[in-house]
Amino acid sequence: MSTPQKPGLADKGWEKIQQKTFTKWMNSHLAKRGLKIEDVATELSDGVKLIQFFEIISNEALGKYEAAKPGVDMMRIKKAQNLNLVLKFVQSKGIRLLNIGVDDFLDSNLKIILGFIWTIICKYSIDDISEEELTAKDALLLWCKKKTKGYKDVDVQNFHMSWKDGLAFCALIHAHRPDLLDFDSLNKADAAGNLQLAFDVAEKKLGLPSLLDVTDIVDTVKPDERSVMTYVAQFYHLFSANKQQEVAGRRVGKLVDLLEQIEKMKEEYNVAAGAFIEWAQKKAPAFADRTTENTSEDLSKKIGDMTEYRGGEKPEKQAEKVKIDGLFNAVAMKLRSNNRPPFVPADGFGVKDVENWWNKVGDEEKNRNDWLAKEFARWQKIEQLLNRFEQKAKALEAWNASKKQYLETVESVDSLRDAQSKLKRAEAFGEEYSASGKRVNELKSLAAELVTLLAGNPKAEVVSARLAAIEGAWGGLPALHDAKVKDLKEKLALEEKKEQLRQNWAQLADAYQLWSRGVVSANNVHNFGNSIEDVEAFVATLDSQDNENKKHNDEKKAALDAVWKELQELNVKDNRYSALTDQDVAAFHANVLASVDSRRKAYEAELARQRAMEEARKKFAAAAADFVAHLQKRREAVAAHNSEPDPVAAVQKVKETFADGAPDQQALQGVVALEQELGKLGVKENRHTTLTVPQLQQQSDKFGNHVRNVIAQLQDEQDLKDDFVARAKALLEWINTTQPTLAEKKSGDNTLEGARKANVAWRAYKSGLASEKGVEKSDLHALYDNILKVLAANNRPATYTPPAGHALADVDGAWDALVAAEKLVEADIKAELSRQEKIAALVRQFNADAGDFEALVQEAASYLQTEETVDSLNAARLHSRLLQVKQEEVVAAKSQLEALQALQGQIAGLNYHDVATVNARVQALADSYANLSTLAAAKGEKLKAANATEEAKESLRRAYATAASAFSRFVREALDQANDNNFGNSLATVSAAKADVDALASELNGKAAALRADIDKVSADIQSQNVAEPHKHSRVKPEDVENLAKSLADALAKREQAYQASLETQQRNDAKCSEFAKLADAFVAHLQSEREAIEKLEGAPEAKQAAIADLHKDGAAAKESLAAISALAAEMESLGIFTNIHTSHSATSLTGKNEQQEAFVKNTLQGLTEEKTRHERAAQQKAELEAREKLEGLQIEYNLKAGQLATFFESADDLHAEATRVKSVAEAKKSQDEYNTFAGQFNDQKAVHDELVALAEQLKAAGVEVAVADVTARFQATQAASEERKSALTAEVARQEANDALCKEFATVASDFQKWLQGVSASVADLAGELEEQIKKLGSALETLHGGNDKLSGVQAHQQKLDAAQVTENPHCSGSGR
Repeated sequence: MSTPQKPGLADKGWEKIQQKTFTKWMNSHLAKRGLKIEDVATELSDGVKLIQFFEIISNEALGKYEAAKPGVDMMRIKKAQNLNLVLKFVQSKGIRLLNIGVDDFLDSNLKIILGFIWTIICKYSIDDISEEELTAKDALLLWCKKKTKGYKDVDVQNFHMSWKDGLAFCALIHAHRPDLLDFDSLNKADAAGNLQLAFDVAEKKLGLPSLLDVTDIVDTVKPDERSVMTYVAQFYHLFSANKQQEVAGRRVGKLVDLLEQIEKMKEEYNVAAGAFIEWAQKKAPAFADRTTENTSEDLSKKIGDMTEYRGGEKPEKQAEKVKIDGLFNAVAMKLRSNNRPPFVPADGFGVKDVENWWNKVGDEEKNRNDWLAKEFARWQKIEQLLNRFEQKAKALEAWNASKKQYLETVESVDSLRDAQSKLKRAEAFGEEYSASGKRVNELKSLAAELVTLLAGNPKAEVVSARLAAIEGAWGGLPALHDAKVKDLKEKLALEEKKEQLRQNWAQLADAYQLWSRGVVSANNVHNFGNSIEDVEAFVATLDSQDNENKKHNDEKKAALDAVWKELQELNVKDNRYSALTDQDVAAFHANVLASVDSRRKAYEAELARQRAMEEARKKFAAAAADFVAHLQKRREAVAAHNSEPDPVAAVQKVKETFADGAPDQQALQGVVALEQELGKLGVKENRHTTLTVPQLQQQSDKFGNHVRNVIAQLQDEQDLKDDFVARAKALLEWINTTQPTLAEKKSGDNTLEGARKANVAWRAYKSGLASEKGVEKSDLHALYDNILKVLAANNRPATYTPPAGHALADVDGAWDALVAAEKLVEADIKAELSRQEKIAALVRQFNADAGDFEALVQEAASYLQTEETVDSLNAARLHSRLLQVKQEEVVAAKSQLEALQALQGQIAGLNYHDVATVNARVQALADSYANLSTLAAAKGEKLKAANATEEAKESLRRAYATAASAFSRFVREALDQANDNNFGNSLATVSAAKADVDALASELNGKAAALRADIDKVSADIQSQNVAEPHKHSRVKPEDVENLAKSLADALAKREQAYQASLETQQRNDAKCSEFAKLADAFVAHLQSEREAIEKLEGAPEAKQAAIADLHKDGAAAKESLAAISALAAEMESLGIFTNIHTSHSATSLTGKNEQQEAFVKNTLQGLTEEKTRHERAAQQKAELEAREKLEGLQIEYNLKAGQLATFFESADDLHAEATRVKSVAEAKKSQDEYNTFAGQFNDQKAVHDELVALAEQLKAAGVEVAVADVTARFQATQAASEERKSALTAEVARQEANDALCKEFATVASDFQKWLQGVSASVADLAGELEEQIKKLGSALETLHGGNDKLSGVQAHQQKLDAAQVTENPHCSGSGR
């Protein structure tokens, strides 16, 4: 059939209506078993009610499924299995399922579930409807149209809007049962009233469940088509069945008018009777067949077949029998009415035969039902026995397995008590085993009964095989028990042996511990001597002690190792007598060896240190000597450069050789490093040398000063030579420049005036520039002489060779050449002048010549009479030279005088008229000329005296230069001595150096004063003689002298200060050394005192540790003292203090002592920690032993209580395995009483369980996990099973009481029906009289029979209730509704 369209998805009202309608439809079927659902969306999810529904509607058993348990949520997988069973069944019926799966039910998919139910409704309520070969839906619609045709306002066109006003429902009822309602009185506008009327009549009068509510039609825009079809289909089935009955009644009525059809009716009877008897002949033997597969499945199928028979075939055959009886009676009535011979059916087909066969089938049915009931009861018993067997078998299997596992488990025994405890427990198994025999016998009895009941069933073999396996396992336990007891006895003996070994170990280990401590303590003292000789001699003592300690150490350990090995071979893990282990022994042994090795290493370190110190002393001595030699070689290397004539090259070589003293500082740094190494090594004295770094530094400084003096001298020499070269060069350049120009000086213009000008220019040259250059030449000679003196004084090469072309010889040669050239030039000038004068003699007038001569004489006289200012030697020499030139000019002028005298003679010879004047004038000129000689002599004397004076001044200048140079050299050398600040390396030597310091200061000051006096005397003479440029020949000016004197005075003052500083330093250093010695002595005393105090401590390790901690305070005092000592040592080292006459201790040695002390304290604490650890370990072992013993006690107690509970659980399982389903109220109440007795016992066991849980908590706290959760789970399961049994028994009592009520009701109804049937039979048994009267009686009988259908239905309904309740026996009657 086609599927109606669903309502619009937007309108969800249809879901609620369908859900309600379909739920009611399903409940109408489920009610046959007293079942009901409220919500198809959720209550079908486990599949249980779906299975029950399909078994009801199909009259078929779906097979074994998972039943729901009250209060227990079924697992999803179990639900899925049930649902799969349903879906497979539905598909087996040819029903197509589209898009429907198990998950839709599990997930409560309402839409899919409603679709599924609609499919089922179609299959079982709609698809069998047929009208004129139409589809089921159209056929139903057509039927409705036919039945409601002609009714006012009724027009059925569909299954939704056509039914909305309720008239169609009322018309459908009225068409079949007009007596039930007055259709004409209905009001179309009152839809709700019409609907309510139709639904009430259908439910109350027609027995149709009200699948719809008025609101489902009225309150929806469009009623749900599927819901309406489902409801309407009920009317179709109801009225179609009534129609068949009505047809049968009318057929009887028509017999009166159809006598002619009697033969046909006979034939019809014979055929029907024959078929019925043939059916009965087959059915009766089939019911009588007791063949069975002896399985619950086969029984369920047979019961299902009988249920199907009662619901289907039997009613049909019962109707056939009624029909046959009706046919026979009708034929008989017609024949009798027509006085026809009575109808004799074919042989064996008579009414009596039919009745007999019907009764036979009924009897066989009853017998079969009784047999099935017995089989059902038998299988119930089998199931109960199987359950009991399963539980007991499981319990015994678990017990066998656990005991087998226990007995096969090789016990790990770790103590004597453990061995004793486990042996006791193993021996106790015998009693437990004997007690288990009762359970084995009970299982055997169960198995025997089951095998008998399951004869031919494969389960019988399974039970037998399982029993055999359990008996086999149980029977094998004694042998395992004997082996276990034997094993534990052997282990007990072994534990006793272990105990003796433990005691032996404790004695040896304790003694070894005490001995090793003493050895380690002794070896921690590292006193090997204070000198290399002492340390080297100590090796013999060290070897002897080490060999002895190693020997005893190995012997003691070997003895302990032997005992330990035996303990380990016996797997001994603890020792209550000693906390010491082989690791402790190994540690003692290692500690002894380590202390031996440590002392050996300390000795070797000390020996190496002493040797290193000695080696360092030698290295320092060698390095110091090498440094002195190095300085000497360096001095010689510098001195070697004195042979270099060139002072610049010599300075460069000296500087390169000196290299700013870097080689000396580098060499000295190596010595300093060695001295620092000596300090670090704590070396206080060095027998291999008296040299110290300060002394070497002083020598290095002296060498530096010496080099700087050499460089200064060379630079002075170079300055002098540079001055000489510069002067020589300048003079030579002038000579070389001047000499070529001399020829120009003699040239004139060939006139007397020109000759005279040339002569004047020449005289100016000779008296001026030439004279100055002559003085420079003399100075150059003096400078050269001075250079030679300096070279001699500085031990330089004795000769000085100026650069090529600049030697004195070169200068003198050039000068001589110049002079020679001058003479030639001068001779030429004079000759030219004479020639010109002769030429002009005749042309010049005497007056002119005289005037010239007079002017010359006057000028010469003026010059000769002029007092010259001479303020320098050069000026004196220049004026002397000028005088000489003037004198030469005067001598040269004599020719002029003679010329005048000759002219006078010529004039006189010419008889000049004024010859007297001429003569007088010549005489005057001759007198003046003669006076010039006198004046020249006088001036010459004066200039000679002035020259002598300037020569004296020059001598003073030279004397100053010599004195200043000597003072400068002295001061430089004195500064070397004054800068020697090496006063010694100790307070004693520095104090003793005071006299030397004062003596040197006195000596140097005396020499300085003497040299300064020389300078002062010369300076006084210079000042008294007003010497200009007094210091021109010296680079040392008076201020330099002052500075030099001051530098010497400062140097001496600084030396005094340095001495005072050195004295203060030594005083400070001595104080530091003394302070260091006191700190060192106090530090050593503190360490010794602390060590002695620690060694004297007594008591427990913890107390000793606390006392040591209090004494030692983490070495704070020692660290503080050592820090102060180290700081002081660092300060002393920074101050250059590397020796200390007040103590032999050093920071290094004290650090070593402190390290030894720390090692001693650490080792002591470590030993105490180990001792404490061993004590704690011993305490822990004791606590563990006590805890283990306590734990073992708890375990024993736990096992006893667990065993007690296990026994109780087994008895509870036996009780719970008993069936709750019984046959009577009495049996149910008896089971209930037995349960109440058990409940009291259960309460007693709850206390045991609580004690067990408390024991489990104690065991868990002790680190032992026990399966208390399993016991608790078993307890809870037993409790749950107890509650379940209680509920089940309560329900069973209620069920039995309800069943008993049903049985009583059935007995009453059945009795009433039987009486009624007897009355009907009596009413038709004596038909007689007129035909009309007989027809009337038969009609009345038929009406009665029609009414009897309801009675029979009532009986059958009660029988169905009994079937639904699975009631197979009824003590209140002997018959049944079947």
